[in-house]
Amino acid sequence: MPDAETLDEHADAPKLVSPTLKTDSEYEVPLLKLFALHRVATPYDVMNVFPGHFRYHNAVMRHLNRLHNQGYLKRQDYDDKSYVYHITNAGYERCRDSDIGIDLSRLPYRYEEPTGRQVNHELLITKTAIAICQYLQQQKPKVRLLDHGRFGLQSEAAFEHLVPDYWYMVSDGNGLMVRFLEVIAGVESVTRIRSMFEEYERWGQREEVQRWLTERYRQHGAMQPQAEYQVHCILESRSWKHTDAWKERMTIMQTFHVHPKMQGRVWTTTKEALDTALAEGSNINHPIWHRAKDFLGETRSRWELQPAGQRTRFIDQCMRRLDTYPLFA
Repeated sequence: MPDAETLDEHADAPKLVSPTLKTDSEYEVPLLKLFALHRVATPYDVMNVFPGHFRYHNAVMRHLNRLHNQGYLKRQDYDDKSYVYHITNAGYERCRDSDIGIDLSRLPYRYEEPTGRQVNHELLITKTAIAICQYLQQQKPKVRLLDHGRFGLQSEAAFEHLVPDYWYMVSDGNGLMVRFLEVIAGVESVTRIRSMFEEYERWGQREEVQRWLTERYRQHGAMQPQAEYQVHCILESRSWKHTDAWKERMTIMQTFHVHPKMQGRVWTTTKEALDTALAEGSNINHPIWHRAKDFLGETRSRWELQPAGQRTRFIDQCMRRLDTYPLFA
């Protein structure tokens, strides 16, 4: 998500918000752009996207409620403290009537409004995507956001059977990389998590996927592009029996069931670690991420020799010893 001043550089788009905004109507298009891209957000998400324009919760609520009253957004209670807002079909129509600088033809026109726990899942994706883009806007040209999206991949043939929660492409000290974000929040079984990694492994071998990946790199200057990608997972346990850290251990264990090359693509962190970093004034680049490639080689061989009942403890011991990393170089 762009910051308050600019859109994505690669799109050569106009400014998202003018520093001279004063009237309600001038906020309408920028706010609807945010919701067209992410569909669901809280007032606090909006404040993070537009720092300096919405310094107080009541101020952003006034503008969001105005759009709600016009039928462009739908409002519902959220965590007894605030509201969550969803864009409506009328809101999409308003976006199509405006020059907002994004290709709405790639976004699904109608969608099923998330309810219950799905709202929390969607909001965590929104929060993470905003944190990623906000950090990258502050780091350019050292680290640059080249492309990103959330729903547009559904129209791509390469994503007919697998659609990540969010994707983005960066250029940093390590070169170019396409990264896919998966929020694993709920009561998914370890079998379901393993299936997700197996699905990514099969997906990456498909010809249309390799074309899609290499074309992304070629567009941004790669002379000999390779079909490489990473999968970044944010883990949240919603079971009173287990912590987020337990779920992260279980997720790391499932990477041992796929090819080492696929295992090396996976990064993990927990919602708890992310929330703590952001609440303490850090950013998405705080060293809270585990790299599954650190479990390759001797560690993977030793894990395979462990009795089934001791593998979880073995992984726990390994994770305590291994370093954590920032998301970007």
